[in-house]
Amino acid sequence: MVSVTIIGILMAIGIPHFRLYILESRLEGAIPYLAQIQARQRMYKLTHGEYCCSTGGLSEENLDNELGLSIEDTGDFCFVFICTDTNLCGTTSTAGFISSAESGDPTPEFEVWAVLRQISGGTINGPSSTPCTPDADKRSPEGWVNTAVSGDVGREGQVVVMRYPAPVNGQDTVTNARGIRHVWNGGLSLTDAMRP
Repeated sequence: MVSVTIIGILMAIGIPHFRLYILESRLEGAIPYLAQIQARQRMYKLTHGEYCCSTGGLSEENLDNELGLSIEDTGDFCFVFICTDTNLCGTTSTAGFISSAESGDPTPEFEVWAVLRQISGGTINGPSSTPCTPDADKRSPEGWVNTAVSGDVGREGQVVVMRYPAPVNGQDTVTNARGIRHVWNGGLSLTDAMRP
């Protein structure tokens, strides 16, 4: 009886941590695609003098066509390019960066967001109600993303973010609009999707 009680207590403590570990591994599935978009954007800027395709109601198809991406298999994510500087982008995005640059950080030029997607079709709203329209050829989501209204971690509309140039590694000292401090590692942050 004591052994069963101990096992029950350990499971009650361990299951939430295990769920977060599984979520983190799923979110990391966006990293190669974020890196691909970042690299293609930097190459595009070298040849055209500005970054590609930054519009407020960004369609993945626009990014896909202009940059030659391979993002159709990423059914759980919709990708958005965020650029706020008119000198770097022909058209700036209506959304700002996920968090402010801090002293000691290089001035951000752009961010790429992988917006979590729970259902097929239709536009998904990311942070600051930033719309993302998935490519028409996009695969259906696998079903692990929670609904937007669930209040849980890993829900539709939350994002994995890659910023260029990369901020200093570690946690932001100031909170963003959602009241969270982003943790950066090599320009990548999973913080938004890992917080309720």
